[in-house]
Amino acid sequence: ALATDAATLAAIVSPYTITISDTAAHIQADLASGASSTLVLNRTLVASVVVSDAGTVALTDTQALVAGVADSTGAVMARLTGGSFTVSSATIAHLDALAALTVPPASIAVVDTTAAIQSDLVSGSSRLLAHRAVLSGIAASGGTITLTAAQVRAAHVDDGAGSIFSLLSGATLVVSGVSVADADTIAGLPV
Repeated sequence: ALATDAATLAAIVSPYTITISDTAAHIQADLASGASSTLVLNRTLVASVVVSDAGTVALTDTQALVAGVADSTGAVMARLTGGSFTVSSATIAHLDALAALTVPPASIAVVDTTAAIQSDLVSGSSRLLAHRAVLSGIAASGGTITLTAAQVRAAHVDDGAGSIFSLLSGATLVVSGVSVADADTIAGLPV
């Protein structure tokens, strides 16, 4: 309804602020419009955004990274009360930027290719490992992730609850370079 009220609000000449109260679904739908979002365009007039149903405003990574959504203390998400802010369908490439937002999401669901996931895990500076605590899941596009025995045994890769592979779905793990002495250890990994 904010979009239909924009003309009325524009006619008010004295300084004012407004409180928006709407469902998470409506807030999410507006913010999905990106830079043309009514909330983003009018954020300087908005004192607070109340999630009336206490729901979750779930945005994609590109929606969350739009200027005015969560990037400053004056952003829409900085004014959000009564609900939560999460990111779904995030690529690994956007994890650092999402974590650096002034108002970071409560959780991030990653969706990426198996090639991107494998590349990240063998990079030596894994974004998945760095941001593991905020990840709610990792969905791969299908295929195989090949790691060496040493890579799969690295901390938080496949060592139980909260590890990268405990969050991963949609991929098959192949471990290469396994010695006979390590076969039982690798076979006993959680995934």
